[in-house]
Amino acid sequence: MGNKKYIMCSGLAFADEEDMEMLHEYAKEGWIFERLRFGVLYELHRKQPQNRIYSYDSNAVKKKDKDDYLAMFEESGWHLVGQWSRDIRFFWAEAGTPALHSDAKVLGNQYRGLFWGSVACVVVAVICFLFGGSKVWLYALGGALLGGGGLLMIACYLRMKGKRLAINPKTYGYQLWRIATGIILLVFMIRTKSAWNFWKLLAAGIAGYFLLMGCIDILRIYLRKKQKKIRRSV
Repeated sequence: MGNKKYIMCSGLAFADEEDMEMLHEYAKEGWIFERLRFGVLYELHRKQPQNRIYSYDSNAVKKKDKDDYLAMFEESGWHLVGQWSRDIRFFWAEAGTPALHSDAKVLGNQYRGLFWGSVACVVVAVICFLFGGSKVWLYALGGALLGGGGLLMIACYLRMKGKRLAINPKTYGYQLWRIATGIILLVFMIRTKSAWNFWKLLAAGIAGYFLLMGCIDILRIYLRKKQKKIRRSV
């Protein structure tokens, strides 16, 4: 095994607590979180095991306030992970350090921008359905935007209200949902009478991706649980 590996982000709006706990467990095993790549991949480096906990912040910070912002967190025991980012910053601290955010309102405000972005996705989806006509690819695009954007919109709205739509991708139920979605999309595309153009093939490819990754992740969940069981018995 190399000294670097990547773990897929589960979606902070849905499973931030689970992801931060996962990074904590990896740190104790000697896999230290260094940065987020492409917005979806946690980059972990092999180092000495550390009992680190993780959190994040995506509130808007002006450039002139950056130093004061970081100093405030440093004084509380939280240190910046990797390089500065305008969109989202991750922090680490020693286990037992008070939470980075204890105010639900402050935590919820982080999702305001993402909420309006997801609303825009839903609006575009509605336009696709209204003016799709006989264009299958517009319905496929609209379905994807409505499904993904709609779910994200609900999750962000609940976050802004101090609640959470908890979806844990590291469960068998979630992976079975992905597989079922892939099957439904694939059947829909096969039964559509139009010719197999680029967009129809793309939609079929997305369905295949859901099916493949759902099966692979079920295997990953099984192996990880088996590994944890072995550790407990040692």
